Amino acid sequence: CFPVTIRHLLSIVPDSSFSGDGILPFNFYNNIDRGFGVAIQPDQKIIMVGLSKRPSSGYFELCFVRLNPDGTPDTTFSSDGYAYVDLGNQQSIGGQTPSVKLDSQGRIVAVCSGGLTGTFDLDIFVCRLLSDGTLDNTFGVAGIRTVDMTGAATQPDLGSAFDFDIHGNIYIVGDLS
Repeated sequence: CFPVTIRHLLSIVPDSSFSGDGILPFNFYNNIDRGFGVAIQPDQKIIMVGLSKRPSSGYFELCFVRLNPDGTPDTTFSSDGYAYVDLGNQQSIGGQTPSVKLDSQGRIVAVCSGGLTGTFDLDIFVCRLLSDGTLDNTFGVAGIRTVDMTGAATQPDLGSAFDFDIHGNIYIVGDLS
């Protein structure tokens, strides 16, 4: 499976100004790639979030791509248009549905399940990226915040959808298995 981004005109016809035919298949690591969420910036650039297994480690990562309005990768975002965030030692993506939004300052926020680097934790995982595709070091620990709702690192806490209030606080919905 490959993640696909499709842009339609209001008439529900694929927009040929986007990647030639309105459909853009792409991959992250080309290893169990999945696309889940999309956000459109005010400048019409497209941010997509997904999951992929890093071949060198065998663990899944949260993956981002930012596309220009014509479907080409935005090279001002992490130099090649792609950014990757370590989810810890995640060996499976069962039940995960990452989502992405822009906060009021234009920063990229994503929610899913994961842990800090080197852990096997399955906690609610929130990360914030700056517009250049780097993690925002003013948020959580090096751009990442995890929340263990069950108190047991072996029980999955799945963050799936979220929104912001007028003060920028993040509200997350998910599942505690």
